Amino acid sequence: MTPELDIELLTRNIANLVKDEVRKQTSPKTKREEPEARTKLRRVIRTMMNAKFETLCEKYADELKFIQDRDPEWVPDNNFFDL
Repeated sequence: MTPELDIELLTRNIANLVKDEVRKQTSPKTKREEPEARTKLRRVIRTMMNAKFETLCEKYADELKFIQDRDPEWVPDNNFFDL
């Protein structure tokens, strides 16, 4: 698998998890999310984004090391990978 496909697949999985969680936590009569559902969604999204970030850091470890060697104070964040 190419890195692009890995990221695309992971993104699709995140979207599916969010849809499933919304479907589970939404009241069928009112179609409104309960506060508990929003909290769970945030947790799921945060977990998946952290996993995606860690995967990208591992995949591009050599490039990140190269940057950090030139600027020791630099630390990658989610914005670096445009997440």
